[in-house]
Amino acid sequence: ELLTTFEAANGLKVRALFDTAYLAECVVKVVQEKGWKFVSRAKPDRVVLPLRGRPKDDGKNQHVGQYMRNCLRRGSRCVKIGVGQRSRRCLVAVREANLRGVGRVQFIFSILVRVGKKWTWHEPIAIVTTDLEATVETVLRYLSYRWSIEQFFKVVKQHLGWSQYQTRTLVGAER
Repeated sequence: ELLTTFEAANGLKVRALFDTAYLAECVVKVVQEKGWKFVSRAKPDRVVLPLRGRPKDDGKNQHVGQYMRNCLRRGSRCVKIGVGQRSRRCLVAVREANLRGVGRVQFIFSILVRVGKKWTWHEPIAIVTTDLEATVETVLRYLSYRWSIEQFFKVVKQHLGWSQYQTRTLVGAER
């Protein structure tokens, strides 16, 4: 509802950032109807239809988690995100595929490898975007904005009591 009523200023490029819970057909449909691009994470159990490779003969669906592990193992490269002490090195694999319920997307499968002088391995994540022309660095930068959004909601809930208000009217919430 919020997305359908939002009107962007003329000439403004809109990138919708949302979490895995909102990577649903109804949300994606609104974003695509508006002509916007989105960046999100995909859950490992989502069904993916690769553009390359052999189709499965047994009729079983391939899931993002399985596809991600194969792509990272077969063809990944190291990318530096950021500058200075805040820079990160990520091992990434980029593929275009069809995601069920969404359509053609670009996947960026990523594992954080190095932070400063310390090498660390994390659970790989599947990032999905409809911006097929965007570079890996750009998409990862967009996704990094989500962290500040999550921090904002945590602070608001803990310190301003937004998770505890019991009113049902807008007037009561404003008061």
